[in-house]
Amino acid sequence: MGQIPEAICWSEGMQLLPQHFQQQSLRAEILAAQLVAAAQPYYWGVLNVEIDEAALISGTLRVLALEAILPDGLWLCIRPGVHPPLELNFQDLVTASPQHQLTLYLVVPPLYRAGELDASGRRYVSQDGKDIPDLVSKESPAVLTFWRPDLAILDEQHRADGVCLPLLRVEEGAGGFARKAYFAPQPRVLPESLLGKRIAALCTEIRGKCAFLAGRLRQALQDNNEGDSARIDRQLAALWARLPELQSALDSRVAHPLSLYLILNGVAGSVCALNPQAGVPAFRAFHYEELLACFDDVIGFIMKSVMRIKAGYGRSEFTLEKEGFVIRPPAVLRLGGQWVIGVQMPGGAGDDAARLWLDRAVIASLSQLETLQRQRMRGVLYRPLDRQEQVSYSVGDDTRLFSLYEFGEWFNPDEPLCIAVPAQNAAAEPLSIVLFFPEASDDIPVLNEADHD
Repeated sequence: MGQIPEAICWSEGMQLLPQHFQQQSLRAEILAAQLVAAAQPYYWGVLNVEIDEAALISGTLRVLALEAILPDGLWLCIRPGVHPPLELNFQDLVTASPQHQLTLYLVVPPLYRAGELDASGRRYVSQDGKDIPDLVSKESPAVLTFWRPDLAILDEQHRADGVCLPLLRVEEGAGGFARKAYFAPQPRVLPESLLGKRIAALCTEIRGKCAFLAGRLRQALQDNNEGDSARIDRQLAALWARLPELQSALDSRVAHPLSLYLILNGVAGSVCALNPQAGVPAFRAFHYEELLACFDDVIGFIMKSVMRIKAGYGRSEFTLEKEGFVIRPPAVLRLGGQWVIGVQMPGGAGDDAARLWLDRAVIASLSQLETLQRQRMRGVLYRPLDRQEQVSYSVGDDTRLFSLYEFGEWFNPDEPLCIAVPAQNAAAEPLSIVLFFPEASDDIPVLNEADHD
C-alpha cells in the first residue's frame, strides 16, 4: 500500500488547481484503506464474480460481473450491461506452462512507484459518463469525466509490479480447459462456496458421530455400565465443545477465513481428546492466497480423528421422485445383509404414522412396481425394530426404524429400490427416508481411549 498524501492546507482566496482535488480524493481513499487494514489486514479479496463457463472451456476467461477489493484498497466493479466484460485468452499461456496450469490475476497499475506518485497516470483511464443532474436544482444535467481503474487479467509472469488479486486457476485437460480447485482470497466465506461446503461437510460428520455416541451413551446408562458411559461422555464433550461455534460462524455468512481457520484449530485441539497420545500437529500458517491448502490440513486432521469413531453402519437418503422414494442399493447390500430404513415423519404425526404409511406402501425394484400396484400386492415386507435394536442407530424421536425382509422376486439388486404409496393415500407423507447399511470396516464401533494410530 502506498504512502498517504499530505493533507491540503485550505485557505480563503487560494488559487485552486485540479491537483488540489486529486490529492484530496487520493488521501481520503488511501487513508480509508489504511484504517481498515489496521483493523483487519485481510480485508481485501473477491466479493462476487460471474464467469462465462462456456468460454472458459475453450480457453478464454471472460468476467461478466465482478465486485472486488484490491490489496491497496481500490474498489473494482463490473456490472453487466453497464461495463464491458473483462477477458483474456489464456490458451497459449497454459500450453507453455510446465505443469499446464495457470493462476490468473486481476491487475491494476500501482498508484506509487519507488515511493513517488506515478506521473504516467496509468492506474486510471478517463471515461465520460451519462448526463448527471444537479441534485439541488434538479436541472442543468452535465456529462462528467470519470476515472476508471485500468483493470486487466494477467498471469504471474506478466503481472510485473501491478497491484494483484488472484482470481482463479485453470488447467488443460483432455476435453479442453477447466477450473482447478482454488478458493480466491475473499473476506467472507459463504456456506455454498467451495471452502464453505468442506467446512459444512465436516460439521455434518461430527454431528452424525455425536448422534451415534448419544445412542451408545443411553444404552450404557440403561445397562449401568459406568466405565463405558464415562468414556463415551468424555468423547461426546470433545466433539461438541467447539462445533456450535464453528457452525454458527459459517452460517452467519460473514465469517472471515481467518476466524474460521482459528476456530478449526480449536476444534482440532478439542477432538485430540479422542486420541490424546497422538497429540495435534503444527498446522501450516494461515495463507490468505492459498486458503484451500492451509484449510485442508486442519480439516483433514479433524476428519481423520472423527472417523476413528465407527458407527458400524453408513446411511444413504432416498430421493423423492414421481414414482415415490427411490434409492440405488449400495454395493454392500446387493449380495445380502440386513436392510434397515428410517422413516422421518412430520411433527405431531403420531407414533404409528410411519407404520400406517408403510402399510399402504408398495416396496419393490422399479421394474416390478407397476405389476405390484396393479395386483394390489405389497412386495418386499417389513417389520418395526424393537427399542433395543433402535439404540445403535441413534435417530431422532421423529424417526421410526424398520427392517425389510423377504425380497424374493420383487427385488433386483441392479435396479433402484422404490417405496411408493397410491396418490389417494390420506396418510401423512414422510419428510425423508434413510437407508442404513453395514460399513465395510473391522474397527470397533465406539472409540476406545487406549487405541491410537
